[in-house]
Amino acid sequence: MSKATMAVGRFEDIRHVLRFDDKRTRAVYQETDHMAAFRYIWDLFLVKCRQRFISSDCVTVDEQLVSFRGRCKFLQYIPKKPAKYGLKIFWLCDARIPYAIDGIVYTGRQPREEVQKNLGEKIVLQLCSRLRNIGRNITTDNFFTSVPLAQHLLEKDLTIVGTLRQNKPDIPLLMKASKSREVYSTEFGFNSNLTMVSYIRKKGMAVVLLSTIHHDKVVDENSRKKKTRSNHILQQDQRRCRHHGPDGWHLHLQAPNTEVAHGAVVQYARHCHSECLCLFHCSAS
Repeated sequence: MSKATMAVGRFEDIRHVLRFDDKRTRAVYQETDHMAAFRYIWDLFLVKCRQRFISSDCVTVDEQLVSFRGRCKFLQYIPKKPAKYGLKIFWLCDARIPYAIDGIVYTGRQPREEVQKNLGEKIVLQLCSRLRNIGRNITTDNFFTSVPLAQHLLEKDLTIVGTLRQNKPDIPLLMKASKSREVYSTEFGFNSNLTMVSYIRKKGMAVVLLSTIHHDKVVDENSRKKKTRSNHILQQDQRRCRHHGPDGWHLHLQAPNTEVAHGAVVQYARHCHSECLCLFHCSAS
């Protein structure tokens, strides 16, 4: 889509009446799916994303909060995000090129659904279900990473590099921050195919990382400001900072022009009630 297609006023008129479902069957579908009104179009968009791109050997799982303050059953409030209010989407992205391969809109607890446990693990396994047995490496943050997840991925011929939350029961006491540990010091732990690294970035704060692709004690002595960090942490930083996550793309695209992202054309249009409107225009097969 481009600005030359139609005037902004015409676009707004169409947007206010545009619907993607059948009103006669809406109530039936909403009994099992909060996103029933848009599910068909979303699934169609994801099919195009998967067809148009073959991922590199490294992919990243992260979340994005798409700015939105309208009426919605699964509206999220995350104060640390740039938008604060919006719709949360979990993306599987290529770690080398900012392209979304797959995505899941977080709709909360669906009707008649049991309470969700280990949500981060389930999200990663679902997003990576089409990557099994092709040897990809997945980079995650501490919301997703866990020892059980790493073991499940190894069974599917997939490896992981990701930070761990400090409250995980799998972290040994030796790996946690203590007064006796020096700043910039690194501790390693090995168990079968799992490697755990603990790095003291400042006094009383440890960054704990889990990897199934590294199996050594290599430390980069030439890291910036002479802070010696393990290659495990450097690799995780590089992959996540290369595109700064989906939220970084969203901020980068805050402009009234058209740019390519997430495997589709994203059009940000001006209107009086919100910063931008994101329309995914999928190319015809």
